[in-house]
Amino acid sequence: MTTSAPQPSARNSALLHVDGLQSGYGKKEVLHIVSFAVAEKSIVAMIGPNGSGKSTVLKTVFGLMKAWRGGIEFDGQSCIGKRPPELIERGLVYSPQGNRVFGDLTVRQNLTVSLRGVDKAGRNERLDEMAALFPAVKEFMKNRAGNLSGGEKQQVALAMALMKRPRMLLLDEPSLGMAPNLLSDVFARLRQINQEKNVTMLIVEHKVREVFKIADWVLGLRRGEIVASGAPAIFDDANLKSLFLG
Repeated sequence: MTTSAPQPSARNSALLHVDGLQSGYGKKEVLHIVSFAVAEKSIVAMIGPNGSGKSTVLKTVFGLMKAWRGGIEFDGQSCIGKRPPELIERGLVYSPQGNRVFGDLTVRQNLTVSLRGVDKAGRNERLDEMAALFPAVKEFMKNRAGNLSGGEKQQVALAMALMKRPRMLLLDEPSLGMAPNLLSDVFARLRQINQEKNVTMLIVEHKVREVFKIADWVLGLRRGEIVASGAPAIFDDANLKSLFLG
């Protein structure tokens, strides 16, 4: 598998820096000395076969799993031992895999449930922003989220994360459940959010060709280790085969 140096722009402008990270479940180590940086305002894709530890990276960075060893810094401050609410306050937001919405609440209620301290005008402004970005939000604002399709729920889940106006998003499989005809549009909107709102993104994704269209950098993970990194262009068919089947 072709490898390259760490993302050049990340060396001096890393918003997220992970150094020698080890983590796992119970006594099973899943991540083995994982190190990488994500430059501010960039989109970094993390790809690799099932079970390679991609979701574990996101969960550990966000404080949902304990880091056994190593360091995690967001905006120059350690994340080790910090709980998710503290990280959200600092601008780091996680959107988990699986279209996570509150099924009994309306789309509007899903989007506003976590906006404590934001006044009515502020909530409405953010709702208008999400309606402009995601068709499902605009069309089904008053509908119960549990009645939406998988792809529609995923749009709502993305909007829920963005309602917090994060500096950085950790996205786990944003394409999950989406119809093929929606994929390109949703990824294009993520790039739009990145460019217009300056939201940095670390995206775990199995639709590699789609995420390559918007990614500035790619990290290849296999068996709990970063085995490749580089611009999307270096991940040709041969290198992808080596990563996923090697």
